[in-house]
Amino acid sequence: MSDIGYIAVTRSALMSGGSSKGGTFAVNAGEVVYIGHFALDCDYGPTLWRFYLEDREGFDSYIDEYKSAYPYLDLENVKYQLFSTKEFGHGFTLP
Repeated sequence: MSDIGYIAVTRSALMSGGSSKGGTFAVNAGEVVYIGHFALDCDYGPTLWRFYLEDREGFDSYIDEYKSAYPYLDLENVKYQLFSTKEFGHGFTLP
């Protein structure tokens, strides 16, 4: 990986009484939506990491892994719609 960094965000910035201040995503009944890869690192205190898939093939491969691991889920029409936020990470679309 390259260009690795981290940010600190207060709890109040992420959880503001139901508003979309921390970030948003939308999903409708019957849909499966991929909102991104996230990880929590606690070496120096809680740090949220956001990872990005590089291309459509990586996304398709990721979904295929989930289809194999969870065959009872209907993952034929997964929507790629990243969690939208200005607090951590940046906007990204698959090429």
